[in-house]
Amino acid sequence: MLLNRAYIKINKPKDEIIVKDMIYNIFKTEEIEMETVDHFILLSVYEQEGFQIKLENIINSLIQDCNIEINVLIVPFFAVVFEKYLDYYKNQVHTAFSIFVKLQKYDFVLEDCKKIVSMFSKKDIDTIKAFLKCNCNVCVTANELYLHRNSLNYRINQFILNTGIDIRDYNSMCFLNLIFNIID
Repeated sequence: MLLNRAYIKINKPKDEIIVKDMIYNIFKTEEIEMETVDHFILLSVYEQEGFQIKLENIINSLIQDCNIEINVLIVPFFAVVFEKYLDYYKNQVHTAFSIFVKLQKYDFVLEDCKKIVSMFSKKDIDTIKAFLKCNCNVCVTANELYLHRNSLNYRINQFILNTGIDIRDYNSMCFLNLIFNIID
């Protein structure tokens, strides 16, 4: 089941109820979770097509109709490392991938990429790199790693379970590929 995640930063706490109501109305699903942590809303939505487009529509409505300042960052997983990137572009929806591409020349992005990779075990890193090298093909990756296909699937499932990053998801794989390219 595809899980879409986003950080939402609202500059005025009193606007939080309006934002949450708008999100519930647009996504119209029981498969939505919103949690407020510090001054962020952590949004998780399961299997929604057009997740980014719907968020952009919400943001545009909130800006135009309600005069609310809001920043949104779609992330492959929740980590404190992403929070500072919310302030780079006001009243817009961005993905972690697009932000890291735009800012990759800066040293702090390299440091953040290293922090993210440090959350993974050596086995996870080797598995991800091989999976990327083999164009996300399980059979080819299993051969590359001298593993049975079921063993590789087990590793992948354990990685997803432990990190919350679905490496079978295209956006997550693009993000991880970018991180490894920035570090190398």
